[in-house]
Formats: sequence, C-alpha cells, structure tokens
Amino acid sequence: MTALADRLEHKNRAVPYAQIASIRTQREEGAGSSMSYLMISTATGRICKIDRSTIVNEPLLLNFLSQRLPA
Repeated sequence: MTALADRLEHKNRAVPYAQIASIRTQREEGAGSSMSYLMISTATGRICKIDRSTIVNEPLLLNFLSQRLPA
C-alpha cells in the first residue's frame, strides 16, 4: 500500500482520497485463527480489504488518511 499526495494505491489500484467514503476495521475468526482487516469503502460502493498485518505503520497511515479525507 502506498499513500501518495492525491490518492491511496493498493495492489495497482488507485483510490483518490475524495472517493473514500469510510475506513473501518473488521476482525474475522476462523478455525483457530483470526485475521484483522482495514476496510476502505469508496463512494462508488467498492470495498478494499487490506490485511492489517501487512501495513508497515498503521497508526501513521490512519493519521495521514484522516488529514486527507473529506469531512
């Protein structure tokens, strides 16, 4: 995942900050394991599901996004 000046890129898909509708976390539990995801919903209804364990510095990323997302 890469945070650029005007958009967020994940797996070669660009999501402009103006199109991000919401960001939330989701936990899924299965047979003896659990996964935590960052769910990014866009204004067009698309959802990007990102494994939180792959985000290098999640608190910094969330702070960065909160400053760039529309109110």
